[in-house]
Amino acid sequence: MCMTNPQLIILAFGIMNSILNLLITALPVPVVIKLHMPLRERIGVIILLGLGSCTIVCAIVKTYYTWLALAGSYDHTWWCVPAWIAGIIEMNVILVSLGDDV
Repeated sequence: MCMTNPQLIILAFGIMNSILNLLITALPVPVVIKLHMPLRERIGVIILLGLGSCTIVCAIVKTYYTWLALAGSYDHTWWCVPAWIAGIIEMNVILVSLGDDV
């Protein structure tokens, strides 16, 4: 298979990454709501899980800068740096939101 438009493929992967981050963040919320624990603790657990939603924002920013670096400008090296930084921030936010589970 020949890649005729690599910018479109990278944009599609970035969008899928953002959607998967959203699904992974929202997946445990119904389970936490059904737990037999005090309401205050359940809300605290949901807030802690909600910190993972920051990864969605990071993924969207990374996708934007990656697309900008590859398709939106002629200066690829200039716009690759923000994409790289956004990717590093996304990985670090994921690690921080996991907490002691790593």
